[in-house]
Amino acid sequence: MQFDMIGKILLLGNGINRSFRKSSWKEMISSVSEKPYKEIKALPYSMQIVAATGDRVEDSARKICSGMIKDGIGSEQKEMLNELSMIPMDTMLTTNYSYEIEQAITGKVGEIKRNSWARSMSEKKTEESKWLQRYSCVPDVNGKEHTIWHIHGEATAPNYMVMGHYYYGKLIGYISDYLPKFLRRYKISVKAGKDYMPVSWVDYFLLDDVYMFGLGMDPSESDLWYLLSVKKRNFPDTKIYFFTPDDRRDDILLMLSTYSVEIIETPLSNEKGKYKKYYHEMIGELKRYMT
Repeated sequence: MQFDMIGKILLLGNGINRSFRKSSWKEMISSVSEKPYKEIKALPYSMQIVAATGDRVEDSARKICSGMIKDGIGSEQKEMLNELSMIPMDTMLTTNYSYEIEQAITGKVGEIKRNSWARSMSEKKTEESKWLQRYSCVPDVNGKEHTIWHIHGEATAPNYMVMGHYYYGKLIGYISDYLPKFLRRYKISVKAGKDYMPVSWVDYFLLDDVYMFGLGMDPSESDLWYLLSVKKRNFPDTKIYFFTPDDRRDDILLMLSTYSVEIIETPLSNEKGKYKKYYHEMIGELKRYMT
């Protein structure tokens, strides 16, 4: 990617998985909780896992992950995710811990675990690189390689899953430490008229146009809200598009607008399976924006 060219990045949340009745956040927390969910549901998501497990987040993450690695996907979900992956883009980011995207592209489950540690772009795997530079590179049936960054961690590496205050704090700390180094490298490339090669998902998020799809942007996603403010201050010519059904909280939309995010809000139908129908239709709209 050249320093003067703005790329296109898809940031995928858990919306499509939920439309196919995959485990919700509530179900995931309930599977390891020592308390009824009703006692913790009023807490922000980043606090729920802490209160539910008595702050035994790491042990709980390992239990949650064991099921995620084995989970398969149906043909309709595979077709939808494949259609997403074929949209021209520079790379894909996802907040999901699980591997539905990789499974849809490759048609395989077992190889994901073997490849999970071969994801750092730096030769020296520092703690920072394990949080910011982990990615998977998977080929489709035509041999085309797709890069996917699990920005909040992944099921095969539960120690690096972002769940609870401690882990959100660690992630934001690494991002904050990384930003001056990234900005310095980027400015040197611009001044020299050279291509800039992103080395982390943070680079892609800040430098390129970002298309958020199936993502709730809950206030507890503190790393993403922080990066929205950084992006607006340092790269105001880049854009962010937020695709959402019209059931999103008004305060979330207000904050997104404050950070110059363009909101593409679409009415939901009242029929059964409305979310699945929404995503089927909105993939076509996403294509229109990204191509």
